[in-house]
Amino acid sequence: MSPTSTRPPATASPTGDPPATTPGIPTATSLPGCAQLPEPLTLQANQRLPDPFTFFNGTRVTNMTDWTCRRSEISQLFQRLELGVIPAAPESVTASISGPILSVTISRGGRSVTIHPTISYPPSGSAPYSALIVFGGTTLPRPAGVAFITLNNDEIAQHNDTSSRGVGLFYELYGADHPASAMMAWTWGVSRLIDALQNLPSANIDSDRLAITGCGVNGRGALVAGAFEERLSLTIPMESGTGGAGCWRIAQKLFSTGHVTITASDLARENVWFSKTFNDYASRVDELPFDHHLLAALVAPRGLLILDNSQFSWLGPASVFGCMKTGRKVYEALGYADSMGVSQIAHTDYCQFPPDQYVEYQAFMNKFLAGKRTENTTVLKTDKPNDAGFVEAEWVDWTVPNLVAGSSPPTAPNEPPPTPTGANCVAPAELTDPSNARLPNPFTFAKRSDNSGSPIDLAVNSTEEWYCRREQIGQLFQKYEFGTLEARPQYVSGEIFGKTLTVNIGHKNRNISFQATLQYPDTDDPGPFPYIIALGGSTLPHLADMALITFDPEDLAQANGTDSRGKGKFYELYGEDHSASALMVWAWGVSRIIDAIGTAPVNLERKGVGVTGCSDHGRGALVAGAFDQRIELTLVIESGVGGAGCWRIADDLKKSGIGALTAADIVKDTVLFSSTFTEFANRTSELPVDHHLLAAMVAPRGLLVLENSAFSWLGVSSVYGCMKTARKVYESLGVKERMGVSQVGHTDHCQFQGQQYPELNAFVNKFLRYRSQEQTNYFKTDVPNDAGYVESKWVDWVLPNL
Repeated sequence: MSPTSTRPPATASPTGDPPATTPGIPTATSLPGCAQLPEPLTLQANQRLPDPFTFFNGTRVTNMTDWTCRRSEISQLFQRLELGVIPAAPESVTASISGPILSVTISRGGRSVTIHPTISYPPSGSAPYSALIVFGGTTLPRPAGVAFITLNNDEIAQHNDTSSRGVGLFYELYGADHPASAMMAWTWGVSRLIDALQNLPSANIDSDRLAITGCGVNGRGALVAGAFEERLSLTIPMESGTGGAGCWRIAQKLFSTGHVTITASDLARENVWFSKTFNDYASRVDELPFDHHLLAALVAPRGLLILDNSQFSWLGPASVFGCMKTGRKVYEALGYADSMGVSQIAHTDYCQFPPDQYVEYQAFMNKFLAGKRTENTTVLKTDKPNDAGFVEAEWVDWTVPNLVAGSSPPTAPNEPPPTPTGANCVAPAELTDPSNARLPNPFTFAKRSDNSGSPIDLAVNSTEEWYCRREQIGQLFQKYEFGTLEARPQYVSGEIFGKTLTVNIGHKNRNISFQATLQYPDTDDPGPFPYIIALGGSTLPHLADMALITFDPEDLAQANGTDSRGKGKFYELYGEDHSASALMVWAWGVSRIIDAIGTAPVNLERKGVGVTGCSDHGRGALVAGAFDQRIELTLVIESGVGGAGCWRIADDLKKSGIGALTAADIVKDTVLFSSTFTEFANRTSELPVDHHLLAAMVAPRGLLVLENSAFSWLGVSSVYGCMKTARKVYESLGVKERMGVSQVGHTDHCQFQGQQYPELNAFVNKFLRYRSQEQTNYFKTDVPNDAGYVESKWVDWVLPNL
């Protein structure tokens, strides 16, 4: 049986289905919400390598949203001026397999063509296999468990000489006058192969773990495919030289100074690898608003390994090394410098893989296809002296911004941070139902009035609406309990000396720095390592292959006594009257450490981040996990009321004679919460939030609450009931196993209890070591009858299926 894919959801082009300005001739268009390129383009000569972080109109890229639009713009420019437009997915793709031969039939407008990729399965491993797609053949060694898929790119678009333009299966489908170059047609073929693999389980290929390679001309094609097909996890161009990993401008400079190097003019005269339009610019490459460092940038942040040969001058070793060293700056700005590697080693056999490059090849294949995230893929090397002759100052006159975490512009100290659009996402200025003795409903938006003044009840009915409600909950916590969370400051950097990480922060001509201690695991594993940020220190047992970062949050915001409000380095930066409570400042500090890690030369992963703390610091860890979505796992230890415990339940416990801490008790002694919250401490039923909603903000990321049932002042029933209620949000999202609670009595406050190690290890395995099959369905207390929590007393709402 041949499964059929109708309009596959992913296409090779990030531009989607482009409108035609001339009948039958497609054009490259921008992403929705991004600025349009002018028509026609007014080009200006630039002898240096164009700035990846400046839009065509001169506007600077300052955050991840900007980069997404700039990436789209770069894609359009390559399509318009060098490679030709890649069409959107065709009407249908059908596939079948017979032995090792795939038959992929692509249909459009009453026409059909069929390509026949060949699969070579590995002799060991288990299906479905990761796969390396190969243009034309390869001498790369086969890693264990990896299939090789050979795609005959020549039949898709011929490239014998200039007479080959418009010849091949692609042009049979789209017409001989289609503007796509041969390499862009090859990319289209890769996309159709992936469409087929996604819909043909019998091929036994894991379409989420695909790489592509090629050597020489095919290496150029592999780089183009990696740039425009985002379903490729890893791209490995080999010895692609100028027109591939080499930059046009540098090659032209080498040629003009007497080096025997291929230039754009040579390639344009020789073949159809590039578009007809590019022929007009081949002799004046300085006018192009891009160069091939930006082609590499289109691959980011996915894996990219450049394997190059410094033996042959015509490949332009200085052009390749300098171009790719410059392209890597985009990976650095995104916080993924180790996802791009360059290895340039001389050897005499062109397109024969040299053993000297096996280590980096194996590391990249392990990380991006085998899922071994701890592999060391930091490689930027050449065996040619002085960076192969590349002098960066001659080519780069721009700076690299830090785009990690999609920083948004700083906000005024007492204004909420930017929020998603849509009225329901924004918390109402005034609440129409100010009192609720039960735990507020996560699945109903905060009530607002209609035009007549009557309250409106709006239910959450979908995942999209939940995330809007989540945004609203975050605003409510800032307004009523924690104070405003500041956006990422204008400047954040990290410096490492020994075990000390210094976090430097600048904002509006003020600067502060604070320090954290980085402890690497004692292991032979080369890293990089996932890491846990511990507020105030940690008694967690040693976790293999896990780094630990500790810092003193009270350096940023003091919390010992009510006269501490406004004291600490955070307030030196933003003013002592800033509304942020100590807990919110501590969460802000966790975020700044994550930012700094993205800029510092540390052997840490950029994704595997956890946060933890105990008691007051456990409350801070929960706030950090709720407000920073880069945190994969939040470990909250013995935080009690004001952390994992709900205010309303604690008040009820106190009234019944159980000595639990209440909001009124906490605000008398500390500044953990905002001054606004002090007004509500004796009337918590008027709050539109409680701490089941704080835990719900962590969803769907990992959350493990480790609690101690031995101390009544922690509010044992308050914590268990509060978190049991919060877990309903995880249930509604279909991921209840991502939140766990373990409540075990022991006499040493904030000393990790060995009985809770299985659940700790399971959550770390799942969320920081990415062992997705790990069993994390833990929800338990050693106190009878759900620690005295009676759900019907506190929950009067039903659970939707989102």
